[in-house]
Formats: sequence, structure tokens, C-alpha cells
Amino acid sequence: MKSRDAINVIEIDSNNTTQIRTLYETIDQHKSMKKVINYEQFKDYLSKNIKYPEKYRKVIWKYILRLPENKKEYDLYSSKEIHPAVINFKKKYPLKIYRVLRSMEKIMSMLCYWSPVFENIDYLPNMIFPFAKIYENDTFTCFEILLTVIINYCQKWWEFYPNPPIECLDMLESLLSYHDKELYNHFVKYNITSQYYGWELINNFFSDILSKDEWLCLWDNILTSRNPYFLYYFVIAYLKNFKKSILRITDIDDFVFFIHKENPCQFSKIIKLTYEIKKCTPEDLKFKKILKPYYSLDSNTGYPIFNEYPKYIVNYQTKLKEKIRLEEEEYLKKK
Repeated sequence: MKSRDAINVIEIDSNNTTQIRTLYETIDQHKSMKKVINYEQFKDYLSKNIKYPEKYRKVIWKYILRLPENKKEYDLYSSKEIHPAVINFKKKYPLKIYRVLRSMEKIMSMLCYWSPVFENIDYLPNMIFPFAKIYENDTFTCFEILLTVIINYCQKWWEFYPNPPIECLDMLESLLSYHDKELYNHFVKYNITSQYYGWELINNFFSDILSKDEWLCLWDNILTSRNPYFLYYFVIAYLKNFKKSILRITDIDDFVFFIHKENPCQFSKIIKLTYEIKKCTPEDLKFKKILKPYYSLDSNTGYPIFNEYPKYIVNYQTKLKEKIRLEEEEYLKKK
């Protein structure tokens, strides 16, 4: 690790005077500054240190993502009653920390109002939980972070809902075939598809396979990358890191067990390998054009519309769930 003086940050104070401070000093004083923190300096810091200090992570993520801080529109979602699709959430997921449980319920409800596709996604709690845990006292920031992540890093995930994202998994297969033909051929031989070695890792934001510190380290790098492909590069790096173990697995059930548990590793090596894969992936490969470039949410407009899903299927599921819910309520009244 570098010392506290390793990364200097140029900042402009309220008197328009340029000063040079350490990264830490700048973050500590960020509230009183008009302009602080250079994105490239954050990238430089991360390239040398792999992860951000825990004390500053929440502030750093806000800066990196350039959240819109659209409190007016957030309040419109936040003031709504808990969405019907989330009413039974507390019963299904009785978390010990009530603040986190309440925060998750609120965020899930707002996401359902934002886009109906989230009413029917059973892995949604696993996506939200790590972020809600970090920002348990700041639902506003957590919600805007999740919107930014979904818009950028979950592109095309639900275009074929309820099926997995075919285009993304095709891209992942192409990546694996290019970077590790032996591993790719092993999966083909034993019928272990990208739905298992890709989708089941990604759709919960890797929360099943990583410890808390590893997960935070990964998302430091994902968010700082501002690169929608970074998740997929990480999947390849993770699989390559455990290549010897994976080549001994010939049964799908055994592989599913493997990718739904924490596997001890030197995580910094996997992160470094992720960057190596990113660097040596040819620009002209066809799958490089599948996803749109990263963009931050606009603070001058409302939250973006998210309708990249088969509406007739989602609408049917929503109506069916509502019908079942009303029938259950009617049944309980008659008892």
C-alpha cells in the first residue's frame, strides 16, 4: 500500500484558489469545496492499491458515479406506498438488522414502480442487499447507485425475460473461447452452459461467491472502470483463477455447488487478471459492440425510462400475481 501522501489531488476552493492535497485530505473536506477529486486520480489510486479505504468508500462511489442527486423525483417514488409485489418481502427475508431490511423493502418497492420487470425477478433481493448494507442509512444514494448500475452494467439482461440474457451469454462464451480455449471446451464437453458459469454468477452481482471485503474490492473496480464489460472480464478471470479445480468437475450439480459458495483465493490476483483480460481483448471482436458506452444519469432530467423487457410477458405475470394476491386476501377475510 502507498502512504497517505502517495496520491495528490488538485482542488479549487470557494475562493477559486488552486490547492494540492492528499486524496484523503480532499475527501475529508469535500463538503466545503466547489470542485474536488479528479476521476483519473481515483483510477490511479486504485491501480496502485486495488481497493479504496473503507472509511472513504461511500463518498468515493458517489463522486465516481456522478449521481444526479435528483431529490425531487426520488421523493415521488419514496412517498408511494410499498409496492404490492414487495408486501411479503419481510416475511420471506427476515434479516436480523431491521434498518437494512427496511431499506431493502423501500428500494425494491421503488424499483418496481420505476420498471415493472422488477416485480417478478426473484434474485432482486440478492442484487440489492450488498448495496443496501453499505448505505443502510442513506436510501436516496443507494437507490441512485442501483439505477446507475442497472442502466449501465445490466444492459440487455431482461430483453428475453424470463429467459437468461442470450446476447450477453453469447458474448461471454466468445470471451471465454478467446481467452481460455481449454476451459471453454471442458464446459462444452460436459454440457455446462454459460447459464451456469456466467448468468448464475452475474445475476446476484457476485454476492454468492465473494466475501464482504472481496465484493467491495470488486465493486470499487467495476464502478471506477465505467466500463459495462468489466463484469464479464471478471467472470473470465474468476474462472481462469480456479481452472485446475474446474477441470476436475464433470457434473453440472457439482459445478452449481462450486459457483454458489465462497472459494478461498488471492483476490488481488483475480482483479489484476481482470485488467489483463480487458487490456488484451481485441477491439475488433464482434461482441465489443453489443453494449452501449457507460453514461451517468442526468441531473437536469428525470430518472431514465427502463423498458428493455418483453412487456406482454411482464404485464401478464403482474396481472396474474395481483389476481392471486387479491384471492388470498379474500380467502383470509372469509376465514
